[in-house]
Amino acid sequence: MVQPYPKQFPPGLRDAAIAASRFGYGARVGELQGIAADPQGWLLAQLEESAVPADYFQGLRDTSEITSQLVTAQASGDAALQALRRSRSTESQAEAKVHAAYAMATGAPFRERLVRFWCNHFSLSALNPRIFPLTYAFERDVIRPNLRGSFVNLLTEAVRHPALLLNFENARSIGAYSYAGLKGAAALDDRLAQAILKLYTLGPQREPTPKDIFSLAKMLTGWSVTGPEEPNPGSFIFRPKWHEPNAKYFLEHSFPPSGVLEAEAALDKLGRTEQVATYIATRMAQYFITDTPPSELINSMLRGFTDGANSLAGMAKGMVTSEAAWSPIQSKIKTPEDLVLSTARALGMGGEAGGMTLRAQRVLGQSPKHAPSPEGWPLQAGAWIAPQQMMDRLSWTGAIARRGAALMPDAPVTETALEILGPLLSPVTYRRIAVAADRGEGLAVLFASPEFQRR
Repeated sequence: MVQPYPKQFPPGLRDAAIAASRFGYGARVGELQGIAADPQGWLLAQLEESAVPADYFQGLRDTSEITSQLVTAQASGDAALQALRRSRSTESQAEAKVHAAYAMATGAPFRERLVRFWCNHFSLSALNPRIFPLTYAFERDVIRPNLRGSFVNLLTEAVRHPALLLNFENARSIGAYSYAGLKGAAALDDRLAQAILKLYTLGPQREPTPKDIFSLAKMLTGWSVTGPEEPNPGSFIFRPKWHEPNAKYFLEHSFPPSGVLEAEAALDKLGRTEQVATYIATRMAQYFITDTPPSELINSMLRGFTDGANSLAGMAKGMVTSEAAWSPIQSKIKTPEDLVLSTARALGMGGEAGGMTLRAQRVLGQSPKHAPSPEGWPLQAGAWIAPQQMMDRLSWTGAIARRGAALMPDAPVTETALEILGPLLSPVTYRRIAVAADRGEGLAVLFASPEFQRR
């Protein structure tokens, strides 16, 4: 017999549901009660742990080996690139499943969503033939090890990584007055400089001047990747004979000629500016909480960032300790990735369902590492609620509900819904689940409800 909707809930259960849904990938059955003891502490504890799960990622191919194969194929032409893509297809799918499985099984979903946020911030797409095998390697090498450190370190490591250097073709950028440039090999490329300024740091609120872009591009000349015939193929290398000499003027500051240190100093200066901190805090708040974050939320994140010596963990701490982050209003629609993973977790699926989640994300329009542009996947909720998108979501949740009905325990679906959403589950949705014809229909109502589709 179905019990009536609860008249009251235990203390902390609402915030536990918010913590699991808004900051993680949704609760599993039986999980909210443990989180309710200290929802904020549950999130903060995840910031203290390493984001590099060696037990999951052991056996994956080394980045330098992948890069060496890639630059060799690029030098050989399109046919070689296509052959490499075919040979890497199975391996890439296997790696994608490993990452999906870890997101499904992890006990630290907030940390995993931070990984996804920063991967999207420094978006790299496997659709790009210049870097298609390196997208997950970039996550392993750059995002995960630097998740708790300073933004300057993350930015510098990102720019030094072969994936970014090849993606924006900086590996071939040669200054006009460099030794190689004076020999006729000049080929200055400013695309990486533009991405750094427009996408990763200043954002659209401050359009960088052409002079700043040009100066940063000159500082980045010589930042390259070793070829297959060089020592340590597929690794970062600074080529002094390609580097533009002389002083540069960047962000109203003069940088004396100092080789590889010029760009490092420029990135350090850039990463410590208040405007950059505000930009990344706003994007983080938009990713997790609301399209229009209030000033008190951003200010709390900036205080955490500053108090933590410009650390990303400090910014995340400032977010979850702000009262504005805990509004019961679920203003964000789940992205396809969030929806698929939260549905699978609600059904009790584990890492073995990694392949299913990848297929579902592809069907719903958000295949991992396939963002349509360097801007990454959109952060605004409106990008995911076009009529056809909503039809696809409801069709998929209906299908997975029918399949999942056989996986769930025999408890009424109303109990399952309360276990997953707690006080976020509305009385209206509770009644609709209670009068469903069968368990499959009840789960379909749950997964299609606004409370589940939003966070």
